[in-house]
Amino acid sequence: MIILRAYPRLHIGLLDLGSATPRRYGGAGFLIDGLPIQFEITRSFRTSIHGTEQLDPNAKSQLSRAIERFRSLVPDFDADITLTSKPLQHVGLGTKTALLLGVLKGLDCIANSQLDNITLQRLSGRGGTSGVGLNAFFVGGFVADLGQQADCTTGTHAPSSAAEPRDLPPIGCKLNIPTSWNFHLILPGETRFSGPQEVAFFKAATPLPKPEVFETIATMYHGIVPAVLEGQLLQLRQSLIRLHQIGFKARELSAQSDLVRRSYKALQCIPNCAVGLSSIGPLLYVVADESDSESDCSIMQICESFPSLTYLGRVKGRNEGFEVVHA
Repeated sequence: MIILRAYPRLHIGLLDLGSATPRRYGGAGFLIDGLPIQFEITRSFRTSIHGTEQLDPNAKSQLSRAIERFRSLVPDFDADITLTSKPLQHVGLGTKTALLLGVLKGLDCIANSQLDNITLQRLSGRGGTSGVGLNAFFVGGFVADLGQQADCTTGTHAPSSAAEPRDLPPIGCKLNIPTSWNFHLILPGETRFSGPQEVAFFKAATPLPKPEVFETIATMYHGIVPAVLEGQLLQLRQSLIRLHQIGFKARELSAQSDLVRRSYKALQCIPNCAVGLSSIGPLLYVVADESDSESDCSIMQICESFPSLTYLGRVKGRNEGFEVVHA
C-alpha cells in the first residue's frame, strides 16, 4: 500500500486574457504545506474507489473518468483507492487538480508504470487555462507558468474546468518560497463560483484591454517574482495591491460579495502583510513574517470581527511537490 498526499495551491492571478501577447493565460501561485488531499492505494483484484461521499457529483465523475483513462493506458492493473481526507471544494485552493493528479500519480506509483508528467496531465484533463496547480503538484514552491500558445486555444476565455487542455503550460520560473513566510488562510462563508457560473464570469469579464494585460505581466515579473526570489515581503505587498487593481484579478475581486471585499480591505490595512484573493475566491490569504506576532494578532482580530469568516489556519509554503509514503 502507498499513501499519497497532494497539496493545495494559492493562485495569485492569471495574466493574458486579452490576446495581447503570443500566449494566452499564464499565471503564478504558491504550493502550501497544509490541508493535504490524501489517498491510500492498494493493489487489488478489481478497481474501486471509496471515501468520495463528500465530493460534488462533478468531482466524482471526473475522478472516475481519470481512473478509467489510466486503466486504458495501463491494462491488467487494478487497485483499491480510498480518499481519506475531506478536501475543501470551489474555494480557490485548486482542489480538483490536486485530486485528479493525486489519484493518477498514486496509481502510477503502485503500478510502477513510470508515466511522465505530460501523460499524467493529459490523463487528468486539467491545464486548459492555468498550469500553476499542475506544475506545483510535481515541483512545489512558487511557480509562474507561461500559458498556452494562442494558436492552440479557442477564441474565448474559460476556466480550467471548461477549457480543452493541449500541453502542460511550461514553467517560466520556479522559486523556493521563503521559509520565514507564514500563509494565513481565511475563508468567507459565501457563495462560491463553479461550473456554469464560473464559465459565465470568464465570458463577461474578458477580453481585457491590452494595456491592463501588459501592466499585469510587468507587475508579476518585475514585482511579485523578484519579491519571492529575494524574500522581500513589503515588495510582495505592494505588488499584490497593484495586481488586485488591474486586469483579471481586479475583475475577480470586484465579483466577490460585500463580505469578501470588506474583509480584503481590512486585512490589507495591516501594514507588514501581503494580502490576496486566491483564484476566483472566495479564499483570502495573508502572507506575514513568522516573527511578526503583531500582524498575527491583527489577523485574528479581523477574523473575529467578521462572524462569517473562518480561519483555516497558518501554514508554510511547500517547496516540494506531492508526497508518497510506502506503508
